[in-house]
Amino acid sequence: QLLEGLVAAEVLDSVIVAHAQTQQAQVALDHVTGAHAQRGGEAAVDAVDASDLEALPDDGQPGVAGEGAATGAELYVGHGTVWVNGDNGYIAMQVSGLEVLPGAGLTDSGYILEQEDVVSVASFIGQGATRFMLTYAPEQPNTAYAQFIVRTEDLDAIPALDQRFYRELNEAFPSAQVRTQRLQFGPGDGAGIEARFQGPSPEVLRSLADQAQRIMADSPYLIDQRTDWRQQELVVRPRINEERARIAGVSREDITQTLQFASSGIRAGTYREGEHLLPIVARPPAAERDDVALLENRNVWSAAQQRFVPISQVVSSFDTDSEEALIQRRNRVRTLTVGADPAEGYTAAQTFGGIREEIEAMTLPPGYQLSWGGEHEDSGDAQEALAQQLPISLLVMLLTSILLFGKLKQPLIIWLVVPMSVCGVVIGLLVTGLPFSFTALLGMLSLSGMLMKNAIVLVDEIDGQIKEGKARFSALVDASISRLRPVFLAAGTTILGMLPLLADAFFNSMAVTIMGGLAFASLLTLIAVPTLYAMLFHISSDEVDS
Repeated sequence: QLLEGLVAAEVLDSVIVAHAQTQQAQVALDHVTGAHAQRGGEAAVDAVDASDLEALPDDGQPGVAGEGAATGAELYVGHGTVWVNGDNGYIAMQVSGLEVLPGAGLTDSGYILEQEDVVSVASFIGQGATRFMLTYAPEQPNTAYAQFIVRTEDLDAIPALDQRFYRELNEAFPSAQVRTQRLQFGPGDGAGIEARFQGPSPEVLRSLADQAQRIMADSPYLIDQRTDWRQQELVVRPRINEERARIAGVSREDITQTLQFASSGIRAGTYREGEHLLPIVARPPAAERDDVALLENRNVWSAAQQRFVPISQVVSSFDTDSEEALIQRRNRVRTLTVGADPAEGYTAAQTFGGIREEIEAMTLPPGYQLSWGGEHEDSGDAQEALAQQLPISLLVMLLTSILLFGKLKQPLIIWLVVPMSVCGVVIGLLVTGLPFSFTALLGMLSLSGMLMKNAIVLVDEIDGQIKEGKARFSALVDASISRLRPVFLAAGTTILGMLPLLADAFFNSMAVTIMGGLAFASLLTLIAVPTLYAMLFHISSDEVDS
């Protein structure tokens, strides 16, 4: 009924409907959507071309689905093109070719599922998945965007698959921007290094971004150079003859609806699939939509005359131009961000220094400015916030230790031990090859409290034995021996508690910092504290019990 109504209203020129028996329709539907059902997600269905449709079982009815793909009217249900039979349901489904960038198409996500170690694939075309974790930022709606979320059998298979998909997709779509990323709880979804240019003119911002992007591309330590303004899009602007339009009884809204149908399509209804309501969009075949010259042959409905009139009577010409599809703003100022990610084995902090001076040496016109974002900005903001609270925390800890002993020498001994833990931290990070990240800094601060606790226990034991009348040197030795087991047991339980965090990509630096620093400093505490105590209190080895 929908198709007949569109033809009767002369919205569609012709319709070819593929008739089939219910059994063949089900076979066709299973043939097209089999891989999709196995993936268990509402992902885009794999593409099926005309040869696949012709190979379906024949029931003697006209098999015109392949012909309809080229000449028939198209009804878009979700991401698929469906030829509908009013009595028997579906006959075939074909996914429209996804235009990643002009000149490149991507229609088959089944290739990823066929790879070894891949358990499931969820694909999203036109926009990213909805936000399902804290550090994931969904992509805004974009017809030139596709996302695949791949689940592997085990964690060890991710690096090899990551590199293979990145290499093969870049080879298959050289003009597309391909980015592969491991989903993890850690830094946000932005680029590792970001240079933000702000100013009034999009053309100047594009020029500055191109210069910065070339600098990043020349660096061997950066990959996936990109901007957040996307590609410019072709725009067709009709020059409406207002006088002729009034005479013909055609409004701007009438012309807009006609052009919308001829390009992106108009919503003609809703299709229910289980619990989901999918929009049905009616539009001409792709061959007619891509030719701007065919717009002049369209008809526009005149409510005053109750008939269609040629659009050429009310539109003088169609001008083509290119414009920005997306303009980002920051603090209400046009902002174009150029981003790149560190190559494998490098951190954002390591690669930032190699390009910073060269980009900052660029000549900016008056009214334009450069600022840095990405992990560099996030790390700087976090460290700045931490530095604002750190002095108060250290002052409270210092006053607490002084009030605990009521003297100055004992707190001095305790605080002198804390910097010595850096040796263990450096050894741990060098052995594991992990960077000193923000989480490692948090681990260092936590480590200082643990070491102060061990030192307080040992110093208090030495003071206690001396007060009991024991010779001072003997008290040093006996107190250190008596605290050996408690100190190592406390350190050992903490180190074992950090082991599960070694497998976490975000907290592994913190775990190594605490484990390495605590293991080294615990042993050092039993040596350094008695030595410093003997030096500050002038205790000689002759002061022993008889």
